[in-house]
Amino acid sequence: MSGEGGIPVSDQVETTVEKLSHNVATSLSDAANGLVRLRDVIISDYGRLQALGSVARGRGWNIDPATTKDNITSAASAFFSSELVPLPYGAYALVDHSEAGPWVDDTKKCWDGAYGGIWDNTPDSAQTPWMGGFTREGVHGWFPTTFVLGRHELSRFYDANPPKEVTDPMFTPTTMRVNNEQGFGMQLYRFVWEQYAKGFPPTDLGLCRHAP
Repeated sequence: MSGEGGIPVSDQVETTVEKLSHNVATSLSDAANGLVRLRDVIISDYGRLQALGSVARGRGWNIDPATTKDNITSAASAFFSSELVPLPYGAYALVDHSEAGPWVDDTKKCWDGAYGGIWDNTPDSAQTPWMGGFTREGVHGWFPTTFVLGRHELSRFYDANPPKEVTDPMFTPTTMRVNNEQGFGMQLYRFVWEQYAKGFPPTDLGLCRHAP
């Protein structure tokens, strides 16, 4: 399947991963070099070395390798997710398109006339209420509106939403764990509006009727 500009999605992912891996490696190298330079400054001055020695075992100076590893891993995972997930998924607004009575703001009750109940299995971590109105392609959305993450190319043959295995760790705080994995600490609101910087959100609309 081709993405924007006719570039295959697989090529986009490969290029993005290579770029991200280079950025991560460069950042870690810069941090390591910074610590080396800091050490050089400290050991070159006996007074600074003596001042450091008196507090080196104090609170805040002890590094827990396991915690540090988890923090670096979750930060790198958040970085990669924030760049890779928007390739197949965008932000959709589910708006009322009912003919009789208002549609209830619930993804499980959103029946799309073209694709059916494609939003039924949207995980909680991939949807968020939005209390502001918007206008897009002649459709007026009035609060409350549900924003969901969905495939750029919808189809009646599969669910539109990303799997919870992808979004649950992404939008779980770093102080919590999902399936024994530390949360990445991302915020869905911020993630949606970061897509806004790349183009007007929602990237598309989901027109909801009452589920049959």
